[in-house]
Amino acid sequence: MKDYITNLNEQFGTEFMGMLFFAQAIIKGFVWGGGASGWAGTGINFLFREMNVPADRSQVLKAVAMTPWSLKSLMGFSSDLFPIYGLHKAPLMLIATILAGVGYVFLGFFGVNLGENIITFFLFLIILQAAMCDLLTEAKYAEKLKSNPDHGPALMSFVWGGIFVAQLCSYLSVGAVLGISTYSLYIFCLPLALTIIYPLMKNWLGEEIPAHPPCCGVAEEKLKKESKLFSLSILMGGISITLALLGMFDENPTVRMVLPIFIVIAAITGNTRHTHTCISTYFTCTQILH
Repeated sequence: MKDYITNLNEQFGTEFMGMLFFAQAIIKGFVWGGGASGWAGTGINFLFREMNVPADRSQVLKAVAMTPWSLKSLMGFSSDLFPIYGLHKAPLMLIATILAGVGYVFLGFFGVNLGENIITFFLFLIILQAAMCDLLTEAKYAEKLKSNPDHGPALMSFVWGGIFVAQLCSYLSVGAVLGISTYSLYIFCLPLALTIIYPLMKNWLGEEIPAHPPCCGVAEEKLKKESKLFSLSILMGGISITLALLGMFDENPTVRMVLPIFIVIAAITGNTRHTHTCISTYFTCTQILH
């Protein structure tokens, strides 16, 4: 094992391997159990149960909170097209981490006094960090795999082995923390989620830093080249957010049943005019249904 880790550090760098450990093992693996469980994910159902939210409603709110996982295409394009101080990944991960920190604080210390929609909003923020860090570190180690394919299997084993071990530790310990209180899960998750701040500040991702970068920039050539795909990602992101908002504020089951039909039509067409028509028709139908 020691030789295995030493070899990975030599091939990919100790700092980069540390970044993968914090982003993939700690945040994705332990805190989120691979995506929807772990300490933070397990607590969701208990939060809504303690608030006496009906089972069907709690499942809708949980799906709303998980929306960031469906926004990955928009996150990826934002990272590629809009660098901050010349960096494409670390600033977005840092912003998501700060927002997640706010979410953990409110859920852990004030959650008992919050309503179901506010709880869902803060859950959205903390899941945003997991999705953002997962996506952007995956993109970075994909670059590493291209430049060093001979050691790719070893790197992937490290990533997924770390996630599996962290998941196992999370499953074995979550019951003890739940025994204290549901909200204590998010108090204990707070320092774990913030461990990634130092690696981000020290650029453990290894991004190239320009000599005199602007505060915010636009990769104009890439934007022109990928404009259609970027437009589609905005469309899909907007649809996901619309679904989330309707899930939170519209409890009419018929409306929620009709909405996916219009989403599919809009997504298939990928045409702005057709999409506008679909959305307008949808809202007309919702007024009738109400």
